[in-house]
Amino acid sequence: MNSKLQLTMFFCSFLFGFVFYYGLIFNYKITMNRNALYKWSISLVYVFDFVLAYLLFLYKMYYGYFHIYFMLFIFLGFIVANCVKGMLRKFNFHLHKK
Repeated sequence: MNSKLQLTMFFCSFLFGFVFYYGLIFNYKITMNRNALYKWSISLVYVFDFVLAYLLFLYKMYYGYFHIYFMLFIFLGFIVANCVKGMLRKFNFHLHKK
C-alpha cells in the first residue's frame, strides 16, 4: 500500500466529511418547510447519492479498496466542519457587535 496515496485518501475523505456536512445543512434549508415524508425521502436520496459518489471516488483513486479509517476521516471532517461553523458564527457575531 502506497503511503502517499493513503495520505491523499485521508485528506480527501476529510474533505468529503466537510462537503457532506455543508450539503446536509443545505439540504435541511431546502426542505425546512416541507412535510415529513418529503424531508425523509430527499434526505435519504441525498445520503445515498453521497455514498455512491464516495464509492465512485474510491474506485477511481484507490481501486475500490476501502479501509474503515477512511470512514473515520469522513466522520472527523464532519465534526471539524461543525466546529468550524460554530467558530465562524462566533466570529461573525463579534464582528457585527462592534
